[in-house]
Amino acid sequence: MLICGFSSLLRLKSISPIVPVSLLSSPSVAAGWWPLRLAGTTRLVPLLILLMATTGAGIAQDQIVYDDALENGWTDWSWATVNYTNTNPLHSGSRSVSIVDPTTSWEAFYLHHAAFNTGPYQSLEFWAYPTKAGNNQLGVQATLGGSGQTVVYLTFTAAQINSWQHVVLPLASLGVANKTNFDGFWVQNSSGAAMTSP
Repeated sequence: MLICGFSSLLRLKSISPIVPVSLLSSPSVAAGWWPLRLAGTTRLVPLLILLMATTGAGIAQDQIVYDDALENGWTDWSWATVNYTNTNPLHSGSRSVSIVDPTTSWEAFYLHHAAFNTGPYQSLEFWAYPTKAGNNQLGVQATLGGSGQTVVYLTFTAAQINSWQHVVLPLASLGVANKTNFDGFWVQNSSGAAMTSP
């Protein structure tokens, strides 16, 4: 099994003239198994999914999605077993979110928001905590008007298990860059088998 998590901060990262964004490996970035754990706050390097934006002055303003709690109008539309009060493991903050697909497979952690323009943002970032190595075990998919776009599969190596891994997904790789109807994303069990806690 693999535990993926978001550490402390899940946000949309703004476009910044000084921000070099890189993938951990390729557009098929790092990934793992369930349960997925989103770790709590501390606005340093916790688990974060972020869209980064710039103002007219060129100052980046990230949108926080999760920081020990869902923020900025984001809501949970998951069809997996989700626990927002998990305390172990933690990357930072006081909580993490565990997501489990106990029996059926293909379940997902899904966060939704009223549609907005992704023009000011460049990437989705988070920290993952894998407990098992494997290829394409999780699929990350953003939505436009409720419709899933390009799937980016996450893979973790044996050297990455049982430790937090930073994942940065450019919005272009998810098929939602410069779109006016971005309204969510999910991380889905794509292994074809149940994923539960060890």
